[in-house]
Order: sequence, then structure tokens, then C-alpha cells
Amino acid sequence: MSLSNRFNQQLLFGALLFLVLGLSGCSCLRSADNAPNGKLDPNNIPDAVPRTEPLSKYGNPKSYVVHGKRYYVLQNAKGYDKTGLASWYGTKFHGQHTSSRESYNMYSMTAASPVLPIPTYVKVTNLRNGRTAIVKVNDRGPFRSDRLIDLSYAAAVKLGYANKGTTQVRVTVIDATAPSSSLIFAQNSVTPPASRPLSATKETNVALATGTQKVDYKKPIKLASAENTSSPLYVQVGSYKSLVSAKNMTKKIKQLSKINHTQVAIKETNQGDSPVYRVHIGPLKNNDQSQQIVQLLTKNGFQKPLVVAG
Repeated sequence: MSLSNRFNQQLLFGALLFLVLGLSGCSCLRSADNAPNGKLDPNNIPDAVPRTEPLSKYGNPKSYVVHGKRYYVLQNAKGYDKTGLASWYGTKFHGQHTSSRESYNMYSMTAASPVLPIPTYVKVTNLRNGRTAIVKVNDRGPFRSDRLIDLSYAAAVKLGYANKGTTQVRVTVIDATAPSSSLIFAQNSVTPPASRPLSATKETNVALATGTQKVDYKKPIKLASAENTSSPLYVQVGSYKSLVSAKNMTKKIKQLSKINHTQVAIKETNQGDSPVYRVHIGPLKNNDQSQQIVQLLTKNGFQKPLVVAG
């Protein structure tokens, strides 16, 4: 075989290889999704607050097709209670649009479902450790037959599987009209704990993620307005695994002359199999009063006070 023929065959082989890789889809060439730099404390990540909302104008077709498979969106999420595999998405999608056209923030308590109406609030339970989280479904995905739901990075941290990628969960729909003691997560005051630059890459229009808001866990969480919730407001000063530590914190708070002692209380909740003791001040009349207490606590050296509803 002549040298020119051999060269031509090599060119033909290279062209065919390039074509095969191109037709195989961009999944083999995509940059991997990642967690941000820095760490979040799962005990200080508040749940989403269920509320009654109309169906989104976007992301709710009767059916749609992704990767050759047709998905049918449920007309009503009532009674939805399923178990399956949960994954999460982070920096790769941070800064893009969700299917509902909302802004996605990987520090928000949100999720993607291939079939649940948008929006839907669900309680997600990690079946491997018992941890729970409440999230708002505002996106479509994951588009794999072996996965049930795709959670935000913050939700994955709260559930304790962010470092593993996936976990077995139970997903139960929440009636937004029922009373909720969930913590309020103000998306307009959050900043990533890391300085890693976040890139926004294009993805399929069905599964875009979002989020230009920033989350700052070093600053008090602020409510957008007092009218956003009908639940009483509290200021959470700390969350502890030890009841003794919680009691010590209540004593420190009561040393402040401007704090009403009768409003300082310890609220016990469960985090998996272990109790968690949260120190609350309240109930408070409105957001202005809660912010005054937050400022007073911060001025006196108390770290990370949170405005919560319960």
C-alpha cells in the first residue's frame, strides 16, 4: 500500500471517528456537575415554606419528549407518595433558567421532577438516614429511568447525600394550605460560601436550571415582606444536638435587657434518629420586630440569627 493511500485511510478513519463521537450526543463531552467550594451546615439550612400558588405558565405541558421518551405531567399531585432514587445538581446549572422560568439557585430548596405539576411542594425523606427536607418543585428532570427526583445542592446537603451523588428517598406531596412550621428561606439574601466562579452552560430547554440570587449564611436571613406568611414569626438563635447547650444559649439571651424572657424557648425537632434543639425568640408581631431583634443579637455577638416561621 502506497504512503498516500495509507494517509488517505487515516484521514477517513479520523473523520468517521469524529462523526461517531458527534452523533453519540453531547453527554460524553459535557463538563461534569460539581459542588461549590466551602461547606454548608445541614442543621442551618431552612426548608422551603409550602404555600398555595397557581400552576406555572411554563413547564406544564400535558406531555413532552426528552431523549426519545414521552413524559406525562400529572394534572393533580394529590396523593403523590413514591420512593426511588434522588440525585442533585449544582454549579453546572447555577445561573440558568428552570422549566418554570424561575431563577435557580443551588442554595435554594428546590427540585426537578419529570411528572409533578409546577409548582408542587414535597417532603423528601432520605431512607438511608431518616433526614427530611421540604422543597419546591420548579423544574423538569431527571431524565433517567432509574431516578425519581433531582434536588438542589442545598437540599442534598440537608438530606446528607451531597457527597455521594444519589440516595434512596421517599417523596410525599404537601398540602400547601395546611399549617406549616417550616423555616422560611429568603432567596433574596443568600450568597455562596465559596468563591469559585460559576459558569452557565446551555442545556436542553426542558431541563435548564437557574439562579442569579446570592445566599449569604453569614448575614441574617431577611423576609421579603411580613405579608409573605400567615404563620407567626420567630428568631432562631441556635440549633443544637445537646439540650444543655440549648439551655446555656437561652440563659445568654435572657441577659439582654431588651429581650422579653417569656419569648425565649427551646423547640425540639427530630433530625433523623436524633433530637435537635432550636432556641427561638417569639412569637413576634411582624417582620420589623423580628429584624430589630436580629440586629440586637448581632450587635451583641450572637452569630447567624435566622428569621423563621412556625
